[in-house]
Amino acid sequence: MEQTNQVIQDGLIEGRRISIASESALETLAHHLQDKNWKEVFFKTSYSNACNPGLDIRDVGTVGLPMGTRDAEAIQEYAELLAEKEGRNGRIKVGENSWELDGDTVTFNNADYSLFLENIVKDACETLGVNGPPVNYQCKLTKLCLYGTGSRMPFAEFQETENVFAALTLVLPSSFTGGAIRTTYNGLVATHECSEEASRFKTSAIAWYRDVAYSVEPITSGYMLALRYVLVHPITCSRPTPFFTANLTKALSDALQTRSAESFKHKTFFLLRHQYAADGLAVSSLKGADALRAKALDLSARNVNCHVGLASIVCKVTGSRSDREPPVRKRINKGLPSASCQCGDPEYRDENICGDPFRVPKGFRYVRYTTLSLEKLVNLNGQLLANEVEVSNRDDSIPSRDDIIHLLQMGNHEREGINGGGMLVRWYRRTVLVSWPHRCDYAVRFGTDLVGACSALVQIITESKTASEDGKILVQLILNHTNRATDTAALAAQTVCNAALTWDDVDLWLQGLAQYSRAVAMATLKDIASVFDAIAQFGFSEVSSGLEAALKTDQKNWSRFKFLDDVESWTQVDSRSRRHESTVDIMRWVKALREELAQSLCTPCEEDQTLLLELASKSGDVRYIRTL
Repeated sequence: MEQTNQVIQDGLIEGRRISIASESALETLAHHLQDKNWKEVFFKTSYSNACNPGLDIRDVGTVGLPMGTRDAEAIQEYAELLAEKEGRNGRIKVGENSWELDGDTVTFNNADYSLFLENIVKDACETLGVNGPPVNYQCKLTKLCLYGTGSRMPFAEFQETENVFAALTLVLPSSFTGGAIRTTYNGLVATHECSEEASRFKTSAIAWYRDVAYSVEPITSGYMLALRYVLVHPITCSRPTPFFTANLTKALSDALQTRSAESFKHKTFFLLRHQYAADGLAVSSLKGADALRAKALDLSARNVNCHVGLASIVCKVTGSRSDREPPVRKRINKGLPSASCQCGDPEYRDENICGDPFRVPKGFRYVRYTTLSLEKLVNLNGQLLANEVEVSNRDDSIPSRDDIIHLLQMGNHEREGINGGGMLVRWYRRTVLVSWPHRCDYAVRFGTDLVGACSALVQIITESKTASEDGKILVQLILNHTNRATDTAALAAQTVCNAALTWDDVDLWLQGLAQYSRAVAMATLKDIASVFDAIAQFGFSEVSSGLEAALKTDQKNWSRFKFLDDVESWTQVDSRSRRHESTVDIMRWVKALREELAQSLCTPCEEDQTLLLELASKSGDVRYIRTL
């Protein structure tokens, strides 16, 4: 029993790595990111079919809409008169180019307006995630407000004694510009603007929870006429509040931190409810709950040094085409699954696909293989981070990877084709929210992009001569990279060696040389001047073993001997060669290696002709000529 506990603590059970804390953190993320939890904190829309309320102000009369200058001036005179009568402590307020009238001075002569207002309240409550029929909520008119050029729009102060849970402002048709409203809540920011055309012919509705802060831009021209309401919840129950709270932020941050502490965990991707175009993908292009989730996860990730981005997840399915249609899939309800079952909540569960990894998608007789990849990873501002991101066994997904594959196959495929073996190939695409700890940042961004990783390392060593933690991470990523094509491997070796020179790290220089010399041999030493810099900086005795190993793995005879010629010439003309050792030691090494390599020539190539003739001439040995 004691041995079993030790195995579990090490994170392995029968060779399979596990983490109870990490799995619990994944469940926490899945629970809090469910669709059913996320509703908007702000509500804004415009109604082009809004009815004219028949606005009538006591002692002013009916106000026409769109409101003109004559009616605006009449409202000003009346407000100023009432303010003068009531004194400084009266309910009527007159500010700099702004006028307010109490709600009881206003009546609506159009009987249809009450139904229109009820529909607005219904829309606002639905968006804000308030449960229950809207008839249960009282919509109370508090002020009629008129704002002229240069004024800002103030808002009613909520009284704690009332069960007010939200503010609702209706901007009635009039000609004005400016007056954009910016609302913020727990770091979430939204801007509500009303275009000049919309302000003249539409009624705009804006609502937000009482805990939301705001700022308002001045009116730049014309007059804005607004009705200010508060939404009151029945006193018999607690007032509604936003789902996204400080406690939620902490829970998400704690879950991300727990997962980032697991060295064998990389990224987590979460399937969004809607599909978005890859071009122009950013948080600003997301809808409703998807946008809120992305913003909330981003705010939580920043607290624990994690990153959040958006990407397209692509499912590639290859198999045999079928002419028969599969059974009709009966969907109980639409929606994005959560984590309460393998693929979602019971009301979202599709019995034909959930938990059935062998389900054959429509159009296939059987599936040969299925792959997942992430494409076009961007940050929330839309800046491209990586064209392609590998999906590995060290990643987690919400919902599970099998369920994501099935959910993608339920939708329409993006394209299809026939491969060289006559197999049907289809590509399915959806949008995912991706989170990863900072220690994996370079692995996520440059896991399939060796050239990009080299460019990032060059920038780091250019900005600082000291080895930073980010620089060390990048170096290891480059050394472990799977892309070993000749050109990129040579670039990588040179970049790592340059970093070693900058950081004065001879071990790293030898590691970079050895890692890639096996793949491309002396091609890694195309920049011969950097080799001489290493000899001068570290000393020939420190780097000679690495140079010798690289030479012996080179399969081109001419490049071996040319390098030795270059070292010999440099030793004779550059005084730096004598900084650590005498030139005699270097020349002795060159001579001994020439003799050794001459006795162990590789298979000759066309470029070796001149070299072999020279060796035969100097030694008098015809064996070199026979190899031509």
